[in-house]
Amino acid sequence: MPASPPLRTSRRRVLTASAVLAPVVLGTAGCDVVAPVPEPSGEDRSTPTATPSDTTGAGADADADEQLVERVADDVARTLALVESAGRGRPSVRRSLRGVARTHRAHLDELVDSRPTTRRVRVGGDDAAALRRTRTAEQRLQRRLAEAAVDARSGPLGALLASMAAAIAQQLATGALA
Repeated sequence: MPASPPLRTSRRRVLTASAVLAPVVLGTAGCDVVAPVPEPSGEDRSTPTATPSDTTGAGADADADEQLVERVADDVARTLALVESAGRGRPSVRRSLRGVARTHRAHLDELVDSRPTTRRVRVGGDDAAALRRTRTAEQRLQRRLAEAAVDARSGPLGALLASMAAAIAQQLATGALA
């Protein structure tokens, strides 16, 4: 019996499956997406706003997430600067990295109102060396985004960072940096 051809999955099928499965995964993952159940007595028992002495409440979570967003935005901005520098003076590299740069810009737009300033990066060597350096930076950023997704205190921020990590992983898997 002849072997069946390998299953080919289109981008549309992956995105559709992700859209369908994401609510199921988030609903079963124990994230803080579920609203609190009201008390039967009718009293309002919602979480009070955090005070300066409250380091374990919602205020501390928001501060931790703000710091996390700042660190992630800096990481994305530094990687974007490297991507742009790698393509400078290298038309074929610039064409290969166009989608990667666009992805980083979109991520920065989601994370912060204004992009962090970064120093200009010098990328020496030939095209292959520039792509290798960029690939290494992208792999490092993808790991950092995945770790940040786990570290996020809020479910929506964790999901955003995880989707950003997945976008970088997709760029790496599709050979944009080969």
